[in-house]
Amino acid sequence: MVAAALLEVYEATFTRRWLDEARALADDMLRLFWDDQLDGFYDTGHDHEKLIVRPRNLYDNAVPCGTSVAIETLLRLGVLTGEASYESRALTALRPLADLLGRHPTAFGRSLCALDFHLGPKVEVALVTPHGNAEPLAAEVFGRFLPNRVVAGMVAGDAEAAAGMPLLHGRALIDGKTTAYVCRNYACELPVTDRAALARQLETL
Repeated sequence: MVAAALLEVYEATFTRRWLDEARALADDMLRLFWDDQLDGFYDTGHDHEKLIVRPRNLYDNAVPCGTSVAIETLLRLGVLTGEASYESRALTALRPLADLLGRHPTAFGRSLCALDFHLGPKVEVALVTPHGNAEPLAAEVFGRFLPNRVVAGMVAGDAEAAAGMPLLHGRALIDGKTTAYVCRNYACELPVTDRAALARQLETL
């Protein structure tokens, strides 16, 4: 869950450190909790003390289960980084749950959110700023109900911030102003610098 939280912090700040930390935690999660024979996650790591039964809870209650959060986090990381292995591993863990999700949907709320993120239309937004302040365009993006939204941002010309992120690759300012690129599958609308124009693009999604 910490990796999922760090992705939220990244979207709120566009500080690359938080994305890198989230990715490092996700890699550790796969190394420690993933089981190839199970094609899924356990709740204890390979380095945990040996138990009679290795626990694995799939149900989302007041607190979502580790598996559903892991799947959703990997799907979001896959979009942000373009790393297909994250999405592949997430779908491998999600497929065996299909029957359970259909028969008992109320017990799998977060897993259904992950499924919706995968199947539903995703909104990818890149925000490029001259000095680090993405307002008022960021307010337009975050002020809307876009549950399958992924947002990345950077100061124009910051190669380190854009490294390994297809959504930010080649994105530039327009007329020196904060610029938004609204995309689906990395195919983007014309860039806009005006909040009203951004609102019109988001309304058509």
